[in-house]
Amino acid sequence: MKANAWLLGAGVAFLAASTAFARQSDRLSEHISVQLPNSVKSAAAELAKLDNVSLNQFIAAAVGEKVRTLRTASEFLKGRAEISKPKDLTKYLRGAPKVAPVDGDKLK
Repeated sequence: MKANAWLLGAGVAFLAASTAFARQSDRLSEHISVQLPNSVKSAAAELAKLDNVSLNQFIAAAVGEKVRTLRTASEFLKGRAEISKPKDLTKYLRGAPKVAPVDGDKLK
């Protein structure tokens, strides 16, 4: 129960800024139907209530947050790939321990 309370608190804090995305949306797309496991829907509804937003706003904010996170990560990795050189990695590989790979982690 304590883990659930912590998760709810963390979820509210983490998504509080994201709900502004749903509130300030200038254009809405067509309706979509999404099937969620009952446990996920219940948790989302509880978090939405704690954040004083509708379940729809909460889900829109959560999806928006995920999209922004993935785009940010993708842009970061593309930028790093453009400036990285294989020789830059060599110094780190030389410092790796000389041990056999763990089961299931060996190249075929």
